[in-house]
Amino acid sequence: MPLQTITAEDELIHDIDQMIATLKLRRAAIVARRPAPVSRRPGDTKITHKGRVWDFDLCTKGKKRGKKS
Repeated sequence: MPLQTITAEDELIHDIDQMIATLKLRRAAIVARRPAPVSRRPGDTKITHKGRVWDFDLCTKGKKRGKKS
């Protein structure tokens, strides 16, 4: 069986394929960490994600400060 010659183009294609695979894995990891809305009742601010309750209003709008009298 003769040895296969590898050209510079083959190496470039292989490198690009590896970069694409790495980016897909990184994107999948980021998406997996982000809580996605799974179930929500109308008018309810709490969203359940994989058994945990995320209060998106607190996370996104910042914490409300107490009123000064």
